[in-house]
Amino acid sequence: MKTILIKVVLVLKVVWSLKIDGKLPILKGNGIPINIDIDVSEFNRRFADIVNKGVPEEISEKLSAYLKSERFKEVVSNETKEVIKAIAQQALNDIFKPYVNSGEFKQDLKRMSALIIKESEIRPAFFVSIMPHPYTLSGIDGVVKFDNVIVNIGGGYDKSIGVFTAGRTGLYQISCTIIGDNGHAVHFLLAKNDAEYIKGHSARGPHTSGTINAVIAMHKGDRVYIKHRATHHSENITGLNHSSFSGYFLQDLY
Repeated sequence: MKTILIKVVLVLKVVWSLKIDGKLPILKGNGIPINIDIDVSEFNRRFADIVNKGVPEEISEKLSAYLKSERFKEVVSNETKEVIKAIAQQALNDIFKPYVNSGEFKQDLKRMSALIIKESEIRPAFFVSIMPHPYTLSGIDGVVKFDNVIVNIGGGYDKSIGVFTAGRTGLYQISCTIIGDNGHAVHFLLAKNDAEYIKGHSARGPHTSGTINAVIAMHKGDRVYIKHRATHHSENITGLNHSSFSGYFLQDLY
């Protein structure tokens, strides 16, 4: 056997060819020319199976191990941070910079500033009562001066004149309960800026009372108070006991 030629070509598929070409030293030493072709197709098939199945499986195992490794997490984390930074920067360039430089942004900033200032303002509230002793309300249209100041946030209630002055524009909840002393009937009203807003009445009899509740739109500087109400049954002198007057800021008008 003089020549053996083996060729192997592997590109996803293996092609293996083996050819023997020469003379065999047989028949008493006399050389007889002979060509022999050997069928290696089964070998090719098995070899291809090894390549197509064994190698990808090995690669898959290595890839799986890498995806679970700390190194891969670090790479992904770093890449993600860079992507987020790039997106944020692009958003600033495309959206926020033109907006910040626009007149619309300046208007929005003014509105936001106004809202912040408004929310930071004091929300007025007061709760006052008559000291635990009979209070004499003399004279028609006389203002009830609740002398026991329990709550006075914002300092809007002045017990010397019995008037609450709004320190902030908005809606207010106002309430008053009047209890007549010694069975006296009491006719009273809630006034806003010297004008009648709502009437109230405490009937004659022991331990009777009358209550009024109102929601009032008030501007800064508006005043509310309770006063004696004139009727054809009203007495010029009326006794009160355990009466109370209260109010608080509900919400902004605008």
